[in-house]
Amino acid sequence: MLLNKSSLILFFFAVSMNSFQVKASNLDPELEKLINSTIGKHKSALNTEQCNIQKEKWALILLTKQPFVENIKFKKGCDIEGSFTVKSDEFFPIKLKLRNLNNFNSYKAQMKFKVFFTDEAILKLKLEKAELLGKKQIYFKLDYSVVIDPMNPEAIIKKHLGGNLSITTKDHKKVIKTYKLK
Repeated sequence: MLLNKSSLILFFFAVSMNSFQVKASNLDPELEKLINSTIGKHKSALNTEQCNIQKEKWALILLTKQPFVENIKFKKGCDIEGSFTVKSDEFFPIKLKLRNLNNFNSYKAQMKFKVFFTDEAILKLKLEKAELLGKKQIYFKLDYSVVIDPMNPEAIIKKHLGGNLSITTKDHKKVIKTYKLK
């Protein structure tokens, strides 16, 4: 989310950065590629490098809990578009248009994140009622945790603790398959 502009997309699709990689035989290949592309080691047709994402505000909300509006527009180097109000400690809706993907053209979810302070700051992210839609439809939910340094927005994530990505039924009431994320 906060390492660079392209890594915000990771929170939209399945939180990953430099140490997480999905490998699953039953996972849709395009979804797997999308998730793994956020690591920076795998290319995806979805480009977010030039998206105008307010990474400083994403870092600041972890400390101040002050909501803000994120407004992302299609342009060269930015294949996502949408506007949503980012809130801390409560679910908020995200709805994005996607381009340059074979099977998906939109994404929506309910997202919640919260910071817990122990001997380290731990960021816990939840996506509920998440949907990738287009020629194919994928319904999922996600929980993921990382150790963070909120004072360093350029390298905020210090360690990945992992989580779960669960493919669900269309009504989001039944889990079909769960994948461990590390």
